[in-house]
Amino acid sequence: MTIVIKTIRGRRYRYAQTSRRIGGKVVTKSVYIGPVGGRARRKGVLAGIGEFLTTNLRREHYFDWEAALREQQERDQQKAASKAKTLNELHEKYGLVVGPSTPTPIDKPVREVIQPNVEPNADQKDAPSGVSDGAKAQ
Repeated sequence: MTIVIKTIRGRRYRYAQTSRRIGGKVVTKSVYIGPVGGRARRKGVLAGIGEFLTTNLRREHYFDWEAALREQQERDQQKAASKAKTLNELHEKYGLVVGPSTPTPIDKPVREVIQPNVEPNADQKDAPSGVSDGAKAQ
């Protein structure tokens, strides 16, 4: 038995190969062992699940929630300071005053809408019923 490496579609694979002579002809039997230089590739969902498990189930894997929270608070403080600086510059340059970020509704009385009394002019009164644009019928 010998180990043979075959290249298929640009990838290299190991096979265990046995050869023997039967009736004057050489008959070869190959048994797949696996890819050269690594483990077998999985496709689709199984590959994703396997990669997730091997990556996340190591014993040394640890996530520091307190450090993440501190970093997030620092980013929020930097963002608020940058926003305040920009608003201050706009106020100094243009006199812009910005209200609160969460406005509160103000109760105002509903105004009554008054429709003007529009009467048709003399040309429109005399126009025939089939003509609506004021053009004279012929």
